[in-house]
Amino acid sequence: MSLDTDGAWAMRELSSLLRPRVHLSVSEWADAYRLLSPKASSEPGPWRTARTPYLREIMDALSATSDVERIVVMKSAQLGLTEAAVNWIGYIMDQVRTAKPTLIVVPTDRLLVRWRHQRLNPMIEGAECLRSKIDISKSREGSNRLDLIDYPGGLLYLTTAGSASNLKSDSLCYVICDEADEYAWDVDGRGDPLGLIESRQSNFPRRKLLIFSTPTVKGSSRIEGEWERSDQRRYHVVCPHCGERQALVWEHLHWNADVTQVWYACAHNGCVIEERDKPALLAGGEWIATHPGRRVRGYHLSALYAPLGLGYSWRELATQWVEAADSDERRQHFTNERLGLPWEDRRTNVDLRDLAARAEPYPLREAQPGVGLITAGIDTQDDRLAVQIVGWGEGGRWWVLDYIELPGDPARPEVWIALTDLLGRAIHTAHGIPIPLEGAAIDMAGHNTEHVKAYVRGCRLPRVIAITGSRYRLDRPLGPARKIDHRANGQTIKHGMRYHQVGTELAKDRLYADLRADADQPPPDRRAHFSQDLPPEYLAGLLSETWNPKRQRYEPKRGMTKRNEPLDTWVYAYAVAHHPEIRLDRLRPSDWERRVTRFFGSESKPESSPSKPASEPQPMRPVAAPPSPPRRSNFVQGWKR
Repeated sequence: MSLDTDGAWAMRELSSLLRPRVHLSVSEWADAYRLLSPKASSEPGPWRTARTPYLREIMDALSATSDVERIVVMKSAQLGLTEAAVNWIGYIMDQVRTAKPTLIVVPTDRLLVRWRHQRLNPMIEGAECLRSKIDISKSREGSNRLDLIDYPGGLLYLTTAGSASNLKSDSLCYVICDEADEYAWDVDGRGDPLGLIESRQSNFPRRKLLIFSTPTVKGSSRIEGEWERSDQRRYHVVCPHCGERQALVWEHLHWNADVTQVWYACAHNGCVIEERDKPALLAGGEWIATHPGRRVRGYHLSALYAPLGLGYSWRELATQWVEAADSDERRQHFTNERLGLPWEDRRTNVDLRDLAARAEPYPLREAQPGVGLITAGIDTQDDRLAVQIVGWGEGGRWWVLDYIELPGDPARPEVWIALTDLLGRAIHTAHGIPIPLEGAAIDMAGHNTEHVKAYVRGCRLPRVIAITGSRYRLDRPLGPARKIDHRANGQTIKHGMRYHQVGTELAKDRLYADLRADADQPPPDRRAHFSQDLPPEYLAGLLSETWNPKRQRYEPKRGMTKRNEPLDTWVYAYAVAHHPEIRLDRLRPSDWERRVTRFFGSESKPESSPSKPASEPQPMRPVAAPPSPPRRSNFVQGWKR
């Protein structure tokens, strides 16, 4: 290359650097440079924001000139939010001159691969302004890996929400959180992944965080919580007949009996709006905030806004709704994926304030009339043991008699000594008659397994068992005993320690059914009874989970992963009450009468005046006799027979 040529090239480069920069918004950049790939779009070709006008404000809030820091989008599926996020990435790579490290967080490795190969790579290849800067063909180089793109002016990282080390490693300016409802609430014991991400952004005053997701279950949905703290914007369209603005909601979509005709009824005057009016509706739409003063921008979008040809039609949506009428799982899927709303399951729909109002004025560790059987459940944590003692009575009634947390490291003997002392102290009636504990279940899952096994082996209290939650749904609260001790060669020890699996879903079904059934019932008619002296966090912990029909399991509510011991310990106490030597489910009315009369005398009968039993109760015999040990035989005995 000649000197003149070198000089001309240098002047062109210098001129491009000194030329005044045109400040584009994200939507303007996308309209100018973005090409949609057939790998990820049903309409490949130049991006047109006018096709999805509801995305314009969301994208422009991500522009460098916008002072919005946190943007939340609670949405249904397939409305273009992921492509809008890809537009933002292209905008950052091309328009932001100073180095701005960016992170994309997805829930799984599979989605990370899809982001890289179906979203980012085609976007870079299709935009000339990026293709000349970034060579994505060198995918094995250190600067261009599956989880990293090193481009002129910045770095783009990709990671999963399950990697705490990746979420904490570097400072970040821009972050995209895709499908945030799929993130765990606790990552490797280091807390909420969103909290880890936010701490990494603190060094950048012009930081931005985009969180978008389809919601899941009400109360446990992460995006629902983010939306509730936002200014809650909805896209208002203009009725083509009366001119009134309104957000599109499912309740105003109507159809005839065979779903051949579907229309939208104007919320103001009942005008019939047909789907063919949708292009004009979307073009004239406007985002309106419910809480304008809040700093967090929040947007909600349902499939009702899907442009013609880019999503389900109104008729298809109505058909799906009708077909899902007989299935909670399908209704949840429709509510989440089509309406972009969290599903509220009736199974665990118990109000905390209503439950607190049911608390009764009886002291802890005092058995109430009707209690005929007492068991305990123990949950192990790194720094404490949570213990719940429950009294059981006829007709499915139960009383929480104590809930206490014993501080201490389970690796040390002190906390186990305190547990033995607690379980060994009988619960007394109001007249001082002791009712002994008949069984206790201790969770051995986690990294305290060996400590629990050692305690159960050496414990001399009756029916203290080690348990663990079953990975599958059991048809009983307590599974049969299983051998757990093994010799060095791997052979199980015949008379070694055993453990039981707990049918946690079945037990929680029973608990939440009781709590629902007790609503508006007077105290004598309730199944569940709570003392006013229980610690404040007890009832919240009891309601710490909700049922997810789609996944067929109970899941923690938002932020409740750390304090669900009241729920777990109740489940364990319920499970051990079904021990083969106790069998709560097999007790007959005569068994309950014998037990209750032994402890309370005639006090337990409403028509009789309270009286104190004449003598101390004797230990209760099990309803079902314990299994007999296997009969041993030898050659001489066999010969004699």
